Amino acid sequence: MPLAHIRCVVDRSEETPAGCVACAEALTAPKGRRCQFTASILRGMYDSSGRADAGVSATSLTGCPRQTVLQALYPYTADPERLWPAFRGTLGHDLVQRHPDPGCTVEVRYRRRYGPKPGEWLTGQMDEVDPRMRLVRDYKTGSKPPDPDDVRLGGFKESWVWQLNLYRWILAAGERMDTGGSVRLDVTRLGIVYLHADAVFKYTVPVLPLPEIEAFVLKTAPTIQYALDRKRDYDGIEDAHGRELAMDSVPWPEPAYDPHRNKLCLSWCPSRDRCLTRPAVSSR
Repeated sequence: MPLAHIRCVVDRSEETPAGCVACAEALTAPKGRRCQFTASILRGMYDSSGRADAGVSATSLTGCPRQTVLQALYPYTADPERLWPAFRGTLGHDLVQRHPDPGCTVEVRYRRRYGPKPGEWLTGQMDEVDPRMRLVRDYKTGSKPPDPDDVRLGGFKESWVWQLNLYRWILAAGERMDTGGSVRLDVTRLGIVYLHADAVFKYTVPVLPLPEIEAFVLKTAPTIQYALDRKRDYDGIEDAHGRELAMDSVPWPEPAYDPHRNKLCLSWCPSRDRCLTRPAVSSR
């Protein structure tokens, strides 16, 4: 389901994304004052067109599968302040698109089958793929560089390590989604370029064995795909209440984090309230 409502920064009322942008565009502030976001930033944060064909993506596997499913099945409300960090990350994407290395493929979405059924693809839109160096590079932004004391999977954010290794798995036996051309690239190097306000940092990311990556895909991707398939089944139901009841029969994956304690759940997840309404049910 698309983002349905925005929680207004000024008065915390719920607005549609279009209404929020219109408020920022107005010649006089409809609510007496304006928030810190311009219409251009708001449009960018609410634009999901680039993920229209993403399906089950590498980023969805490295986050919370339950959140991915709930946002696909049900309308949700988001806070602009919480959408900003993800949108800020597009700065790195814009950089490589404007000034691409001619030897690299830039901002191309690839996919690879993980199962025999229609739609069983894992996709990934990669910032830079350098076939010459057998390297995949991802650009990140944030308020502080990775903490060297964080020892998960070699000292980097676990989700970053999995994301880049999933890209490696896709490129080993996948295809470009824009052309359909096959790709067989043995990636041996993975890198993060971290764009901080004061400096640029480069990190080498651990390369995991391909069988380990594939096991991770086969464990996680089917639960998300099952929900996406069921969503298509219920898209024809006109009555919103009936549609929601029908979708309630779709199994939800287990949450990736403790929704009662993890700060990502408590402060950032727009689907937390619904997540707590019932336990996961196996899709098998």
